[in-house]
Amino acid sequence: MLAGRKILAPRMEDIGLGIGALIEYEDDIYTVRDVVWELITQDSIISESGHASSHTRAIVATSFPTEYYPRGRQQNFGLPDEVANVNNAEIKHWARTTYKLLSRAPYGPPADFTTIEDCRDASKKLEMFNDGERPYKYLYPAG
Repeated sequence: MLAGRKILAPRMEDIGLGIGALIEYEDDIYTVRDVVWELITQDSIISESGHASSHTRAIVATSFPTEYYPRGRQQNFGLPDEVANVNNAEIKHWARTTYKLLSRAPYGPPADFTTIEDCRDASKKLEMFNDGERPYKYLYPAG
């Protein structure tokens, strides 16, 4: 988890992905209002086969109010290709990011995002360990 976060965090900061960023999806403008940071792990990285092993939708965004959605429409998104495609793989057409980042967030990942303590807390929330046993998919580092 820590290794994946150390790769993804600077890439997220470079493009300005975080709370407050604006994104465009299907001709609507959304504001990123939350990022579920504990969902961002090594599974968020797109593999050499062209897709993420886990379709994590950690980006929570709300559209601007419309007549049909007076409170805005909430949508959850995965990490954009320019962040998750660490291996420069050819991404399968069905796995490509379908939204576009329009403006940068005022700040990026939390300061403790790439610390072992935060990874331990996140793993507890994600139930990565069952009765002290580590599930098979987390036994070996991604790569």
